[in-house]
Amino acid sequence: MLYKNIVMPYDGSPSAKNALNEAMMLASLDSQTELHIISVSPVDNGIYSVSSTNSFETQPAYLKAEDFRNLRDELIDKKTQHLKKELVDVIGNLPNVTTIEVVDDNSASSGILDYARDHDCDLIVMGSRGMGGVRGMLGSVSYSVVRKSPIPVLVVK
Repeated sequence: MLYKNIVMPYDGSPSAKNALNEAMMLASLDSQTELHIISVSPVDNGIYSVSSTNSFETQPAYLKAEDFRNLRDELIDKKTQHLKKELVDVIGNLPNVTTIEVVDDNSASSGILDYARDHDCDLIVMGSRGMGGVRGMLGSVSYSVVRKSPIPVLVVK
């Protein structure tokens, strides 16, 4: 077995789509290899809101911890279902066990690295440039992952 668990961060960018094709090809070399497709997203940003009594005054809206967790879980589920719908045709008949999920993290690179560690991944396959605006050969996220990762990282253009 070449790789046991491959993680592939996906953000919909052209290089992420190319990286997904590469990750699928590598996974298909061994039917025992598991492919984990993740999207890192700070879900909390969709929860915070402000209620307004009029156009000049704002008051924060408070949630109980349990309500906050439930709303967070609901948003993650919605984002995950959207991602699955987007990728279902792309994955097609891949014989490998494939996991598609949204990871809640404020830092894309930390989310990727933490997921890889927590799921015992032995390879990260990612696009060279994501949806961010930083210019250069590598995007800021791919550069950070390459620099900090204890496991191999395949960066795809």
